[in-house]
Amino acid sequence: MKDIKKIEQTGRKTWLAGLGTVGKGKEATAQSLDQFADDANHTFSALIERGIQVEDTLKERFQLPQWLNQRIAAIRHRLAPGQDELEQVTERLDETLKLLDKLVAVEAERIKRVEAATSQVPAENTKKPATRRTAARSQSTSAKPAVEAKEGTGAPASKQNAAPASTRRKTTAQRKGASSTATKN
Repeated sequence: MKDIKKIEQTGRKTWLAGLGTVGKGKEATAQSLDQFADDANHTFSALIERGIQVEDTLKERFQLPQWLNQRIAAIRHRLAPGQDELEQVTERLDETLKLLDKLVAVEAERIKRVEAATSQVPAENTKKPATRRTAARSQSTSAKPAVEAKEGTGAPASKQNAAPASTRRKTTAQRKGASSTATKN
């Protein structure tokens, strides 16, 4: 029994030593990667600075005469007419869009503040009291009788109060029918 416990303890210690090795390797790798990233960033920044210097030197050495620059600009204009104007308009549009984004953000913030303020106002205060005029309107509309259909005719009840057929004006068809019956008699 003692041998089994000793073997288990040895196995456990070996296992923990292996985990420790993995952890140590992970830490060393992380440190190496961090150091490499820092070195790479520093090296890249140094290369950019050197590139700027070389570009300036080349510009000084191979500076084109003014007449050649004008000739190149004329050729570019012929190949792509309106390109300069397009670039200017694009720049102005970009600036305008940036301003519009700022205005939208300000307006959205203002709307949030107003909504927050109105959500805190109790609901009772949001109703307006009825004035005499609106109260009179609601009473007059409720006092009117509902329009019902006249039995058998399908006509609304408002036609019931109309003048009798004898006093109403005759339509053209009714007059023609009456004149034809009068000539027959």
